[in-house]
Amino acid sequence: SLLQPVFMGGQINSKIKSTEYEQEAALIDLYEKVLNAVNEVENSFSTEKQLVLQTSMLERALEETVRRTEIAESRFKAGTTTLQILLDARSEEMDIRTQLNEIKAEMLLNRINLALTLGYGLEPEIEERI
Repeated sequence: SLLQPVFMGGQINSKIKSTEYEQEAALIDLYEKVLNAVNEVENSFSTEKQLVLQTSMLERALEETVRRTEIAESRFKAGTTTLQILLDARSEEMDIRTQLNEIKAEMLLNRINLALTLGYGLEPEIEERI
């Protein structure tokens, strides 16, 4: 009937408002997801910077401990130092190698997480939805 839209005007207006609210909620949700992704990327870059610094420091420390181990070995062979000093030098070298490997593993995990945050490695049908 001709008067039906007049009587349903309130329902139509409320439906429009409801749809507008849903759109606003979806937009807010999108903003939150983008902000979270940006924060994750920023954190990954910050972590990368720290890990690179730690790696550099440990590599220098490793060079020093390798030299100390070599000196301890040559002194032990010459009979001018004890086995305990040689073992301590080797133990310190192994500790630093272990720390360096742990930092490198953490760096790789950080890079994987960064790549996933940026969307790399997603299956094609998932990438199409993004």
